[in-house]
Amino acid sequence: MKTPLLAGMVCTMLQAQPTLTNDELTVEHALSLQEDERIEKFTLALYEFMAAFPNSPLRVVPIKPLSLNTCMNLQTYFIPKHHTLSEKATRQESLLLTFIQISLAFAIGYFILSFFTGFLMARYVMTIVSVMFIVQLFGYKLGWCPLQFTAHVFVCTCWMVVLVLSLASYGIHSYVLPSVSLIPLMALVLLNDRAAWLWSGVGILTVLIFAIFEPEL
Repeated sequence: MKTPLLAGMVCTMLQAQPTLTNDELTVEHALSLQEDERIEKFTLALYEFMAAFPNSPLRVVPIKPLSLNTCMNLQTYFIPKHHTLSEKATRQESLLLTFIQISLAFAIGYFILSFFTGFLMARYVMTIVSVMFIVQLFGYKLGWCPLQFTAHVFVCTCWMVVLVLSLASYGIHSYVLPSVSLIPLMALVLLNDRAAWLWSGVGILTVLIFAIFEPEL
C-alpha cells in the first residue's frame, strides 16, 4: 500500500512544478552560459596569477615535442666528446652502437626468459655477455677502445655466445648453431670485406668441428 501512495505523491510534486515556455527556457539557458563563462574566466585569471610566481607549482613549463634526435639520445650518449670522424666512420660508429645496444637488450631479455625455460647455461652466459656489452659501450665512450677494436670485440663476443650456447645444447644438433651465419654479416656491416671473409672461415670451421665431434644424444 505504501508504494502507490509514494508514486502518487511524486506525480503530484511533478505536476506542481511550473512549466517554462520556450522563451523562458532560452533566457534561463543564456543566463546559465553567462554564469559558466564568468566562472571559467575567473578560474583562468586565478590560475595565471598563481602561475606568475617563479616557484609556483602551477608554473607552466613548455613541453618540447618528441623528435628523432630525442629518441637517439641513448646512442649519442656513448659517442666520445670532441670526437671527429669521417662520414663512413661515423656511419659505422652509429651502426656499432646500435648493434651493441640491441644485443644488450636481447641478452637481458634472454636472461629473464631463462627463468621460465630453465636453461641455466644461457642465464650465466647472458649475465657475462651483458656486462661485456656495457663495458664495450663505456670503453668506447671514454676513449679506452678505438672504433675498429670495439667492433672486432663485439663480433668476437657474438661468436663466443653462439659457440658456448651450441656446446651446451648438443653441438651440431643445436638450434643456436645456425646463428653463426650472422657473424660474417655483422663483420661486413661493422668492419670490412676482409673481416667478413675471415669470420666466414671461422664460422665454417666452427660448424666442421661440431660435425666431427658430434655428441651422442
